[in-house]
Amino acid sequence: MSPMNETKGILLVNKSTSKTSFSLVSLLRKLTKVKKIGHAGTLDPFASGLMIMLIGKSYTQKSLDFINHDKTYVCRLHLGYTTKTFDTEAEKVFYS
Repeated sequence: MSPMNETKGILLVNKSTSKTSFSLVSLLRKLTKVKKIGHAGTLDPFASGLMIMLIGKSYTQKSLDFINHDKTYVCRLHLGYTTKTFDTEAEKVFYS
């Protein structure tokens, strides 16, 4: 494919907690048939939020332009319990 016909651009994707950053890249590659797809920063598997997806060589090469900006994080905290695995996926085993 010539550079003029290259599928390229920026796509904002709202990642759910059930997906990984890599699974979104993989899904976009499958849907668009574009091999050069990346993102401007990964999100933890338990995190949800917007991810900047970079499609095409001309955009993936500029990933640092997108990464070096301020980011905002919002969290929800539950105090007073523990789980067997110390994460949110397991059954609560102790309440204080």
